[in-house]
Amino acid sequence: MAGTIPAGVDLATTPVRKPPPGFHSNFIDPPSMASGVTATAVVLIVLSTFFVATRLYLNYTTPRKLGWDDCSFLLFPLALSES
Repeated sequence: MAGTIPAGVDLATTPVRKPPPGFHSNFIDPPSMASGVTATAVVLIVLSTFFVATRLYLNYTTPRKLGWDDCSFLLFPLALSES
């Protein structure tokens, strides 16, 4: 049957096709984008924390009181930490 995997073949170390000329398969130490993803996540978390804190501060100090939407900003991280 076409498309079956032969016994004893480790798909984690077997390329699907031959690489193009001038390139080679690197299953031992492949390039990673982990540092870029981590840096982007840290920057976005810092920015969002700043903007949420500014919104809560301004809504608390102005005559307009905190509403349900402002309270949801405070409850959302708690919901994420439970999962």
